[in-house]
Amino acid sequence: MGQISGSQLVIDSLRREGVDTIYVLPGDPVGPIVNGWASGGFQAIAVRHEQVAAMAAQAHSYLTRTVGVCIAASGVGQTNTMTGIANAYSNCWPLLVIGGSSELRRRNMGDFQELPQVETTAPICKWTATVDSIQRIPTLINIAMKQAMAGRPGPVYLDLPAEMISGSV
Repeated sequence: MGQISGSQLVIDSLRREGVDTIYVLPGDPVGPIVNGWASGGFQAIAVRHEQVAAMAAQAHSYLTRTVGVCIAASGVGQTNTMTGIANAYSNCWPLLVIGGSSELRRRNMGDFQELPQVETTAPICKWTATVDSIQRIPTLINIAMKQAMAGRPGPVYLDLPAEMISGSV
């Protein structure tokens, strides 16, 4: 059996969950996910600001009664989604925000655009997690999708370090 990249696992996992559209401002380190998603014939709606991606994904959620999905680049790209996350939280709209982030081994070392992304989203999310192993990507995406819809629907955040996207298993 051949190897599969973390970015392809993200794509396959989202598709398995029934996602057909993502909202994104392409950037590092999430570019491979966006490229793979679009080349597979699914909609990757590129926007000019991450706040728009989050707001569009939550509107998608509201209109379709499914989990809206937004993907953001690391650091300020991810923090730009916060208004959309807060709005989804207050309106009970299921939203999955996947944020690219610094490599785990470079955390707390002042890596490029390194910010405490999980900690900043936690107060306005139902559930947050960091992918710490490429093998766990499918499981964590499944949990995230379930958490977004369970009970009082709302936003969830999945932090995706760069090496989890570019690595393979």
